[in-house]
Amino acid sequence: MQANQNDRFTDSAGRRSGGSPVLVTAAALFIVAGIAWLVLGPDDAPPEEPATTVVPETPDPTPPRVAEPVAPDIPERAEPEPEPEPLAEEPNEPAAEPEPPAEPEEPPLTLDNSDPVVRDTLAPYAAEGLPSDLLGHSNLLERTVAAVDAVRRGVVPSKVFNLPRPAGDFRVQQVGGRTVIDPASYRRYDAIVDAIVATPVEPLAEAFQSYRSLLETAYGALGYAPDKVDNALVAALDRIIALPVPAGDIEVMKVEAVYAYVDEDLEGMKALDKQLLRTGPDNLQRLQDHARELRRALLEP
Repeated sequence: MQANQNDRFTDSAGRRSGGSPVLVTAAALFIVAGIAWLVLGPDDAPPEEPATTVVPETPDPTPPRVAEPVAPDIPERAEPEPEPEPLAEEPNEPAAEPEPPAEPEEPPLTLDNSDPVVRDTLAPYAAEGLPSDLLGHSNLLERTVAAVDAVRRGVVPSKVFNLPRPAGDFRVQQVGGRTVIDPASYRRYDAIVDAIVATPVEPLAEAFQSYRSLLETAYGALGYAPDKVDNALVAALDRIIALPVPAGDIEVMKVEAVYAYVDEDLEGMKALDKQLLRTGPDNLQRLQDHARELRRALLEP
């Protein structure tokens, strides 16, 4: 669903909501960047294509034919009722003091001017578990939308955020004559998952509403219908929620220079889904729980 283009965020709107949409949208960007980091590419092989950082600034005249997300609409935020007009002053009362001149309002935040604001807001949180390299990118909100689109389609967003991989190597061990993923490999992802699930979902849902028209503009620049960005976000969350959480050891086998899942159902998954499995059952379950909470906050305002 599409928001009114006049409902762009201003500082005064942030004060009415009781929080800072810039701050919580920065947190939302951390979540998307975290997912991008988690699924940046296989642990034991380079990406299939060189990572780039190109984000289109104008709609492609011949956009790729990719199916639009099939997911619920996120309800638009209800506007508050207008305040009643003040009663007329009684005669003979002393004249009211003139009001001080109003402070000039800051210009509305747009895709063109949003990077410095988002970057300054993110800087204090760069040490909380997500890489500071994120701040060096341009078109931060556009990249957020591109990452959401990649996640909902099961694509590894290696071209969206050029981020370092988690420290350490992918490891396997022998258990009963089988080659399985070493649980120590999962621990490499603990810090980033901790940072993601520590972000409260209610402010993120509020931030989506505050930035809705900007996000729609960015989504339209990818070649999609702008008013489907909310469906894309829900579809991305649904993909994460729907992933099966394997029980017990996960068996793998060496195929040339990389490891593949022995289970054909796991190996047949989308690249993003298979990489998320490598975060480990515990981390995947925590990501899914957080995705469910954010989905609820978005759909049940």
